[in-house]
Amino acid sequence: MQNLIRNCSLLALTFLVAGAGAAVAASAQEACRPDYQRLCSNVRPGGGHIVECLGQHQSELSAQCKQALGDIKAKAPNGGKGTSQSAPAG
Repeated sequence: MQNLIRNCSLLALTFLVAGAGAAVAASAQEACRPDYQRLCSNVRPGGGHIVECLGQHQSELSAQCKQALGDIKAKAPNGGKGTSQSAPAG
């Protein structure tokens, strides 16, 4: 059950990458999984909460996660601005 919740929570990262590409999304999920588990596992999924949590812990993120999130932001429409706001809750 715990793994299911974590996996569903990581799907929140997918909403951040709307338009950035599936390969980039998969890469970010893989790169940020340890950081999510370490820093944000208690965060309620949906509505961009996971991405917000990772952002609040930006100085504590691994280099791999920072790079993956930077890639997403660079490739997302509008530079990633506003994408977490439009993500459906869930």
